[in-house]
Amino acid sequence: MLRQVPIATATIYFKRFYLKNAYCETNPYLVLAACLLVAAKVEETPVHIKSVVSEAKAVFTGTSVSALTEEVLTGRTRDQDIPS
Repeated sequence: MLRQVPIATATIYFKRFYLKNAYCETNPYLVLAACLLVAAKVEETPVHIKSVVSEAKAVFTGTSVSALTEEVLTGRTRDQDIPS
């Protein structure tokens, strides 16, 4: 499980990428996996490439999505209060 800082960094990378690129030209799940890996490296949070690949594979194949992937896709962490 990643900490909040790399998840926030991945979210920023994801948003910045799509400021200049269209969703229809790229696969957002592939971009998300790349953003997670780069953010983990930049923030010096140890994450193994196999775990990122297995999470991405789970999303690509439509199997269960882990809490980490769900946090990045929604842009929220479990620590944040979600207003109703």
